[in-house]
Amino acid sequence: MDIEFLINNFIVHLTFQKNFSPHTAEAYRRDLAQFKEFLSINDISWVSDMDNITGRKFIIFLEQKYGNNHRSINRKISTLRSFWKFLQYSGHQKSNPWKKISLAKFLHKLPSHLLPEELEKMLSYDFSTYKLGLRDQAIVELLFATGIRVSELFTLKIGDIDFHKNEVLVTGKGSKERIVIIGKKAKKIVMDYINHVRPELVPKLNHRNATLFLSYKGTNLTQRSVQRIIKDIALKCGISKLITPHTLRHTFATELLDGGADLRAVQELLGHSSLSTTQIYTHVTKDKLRKVYLQAHPRA
Repeated sequence: MDIEFLINNFIVHLTFQKNFSPHTAEAYRRDLAQFKEFLSINDISWVSDMDNITGRKFIIFLEQKYGNNHRSINRKISTLRSFWKFLQYSGHQKSNPWKKISLAKFLHKLPSHLLPEELEKMLSYDFSTYKLGLRDQAIVELLFATGIRVSELFTLKIGDIDFHKNEVLVTGKGSKERIVIIGKKAKKIVMDYINHVRPELVPKLNHRNATLFLSYKGTNLTQRSVQRIIKDIALKCGISKLITPHTLRHTFATELLDGGADLRAVQELLGHSSLSTTQIYTHVTKDKLRKVYLQAHPRA
């Protein structure tokens, strides 16, 4: 059976059975496309010819041709484990050789976040100097106020924001919904954008199911365009290090924990399925904890 046929069936399974987002499903497809390329180069015609040795050759292929680091390789091994599990479930494979291939160990990189002075620069920047400044300000304020992912931001509808309750309905990974809070400052700026800027982009289309953030052409923003907006604003503010939408998400979590927020509450707001994912932010705040200890402990 053609491997492309199996891959397509797997992607359909991820999309409709597992409720994976199109973005995530496409990432799986890209991983499997590289695996298919590897099979073709090595004249491996069928997935049943896979064994541990061939699996390790694939890892070398990823390192040499694509320059993949350990994190990328681990993700692709996980993709192939899931693919083989699907093949087992559908009766095309009896065993899963990828389970016997160990994931590479690496040090967790601490999430990058904005320093207080950098955050102040971005939030106080004069956005009135260009036409879509109010839209960009609303994006910055909303990302920092809610901690949502960029993939969650550009899919927001106008009706997802309850301006009376100061709440935002967010659809996260796996199509899971959660409620996040929006502060007064961010709410006002988003309302100003909806009332004064968005109608100029698409006249008379401010209905509840309309996409919240639009490009200057009146089309939906993409993940890449939001990333470019944040990067450009950071540069205009004189911040030299790379700033992404995820940096604002990291900053959101760090600020909450620094302020004494409960770890599980932060987990819920971020939409993490596992508390261990949220716990990485506790390492970022260790300087704050050290300061509290030195000030409060009698033997410090």
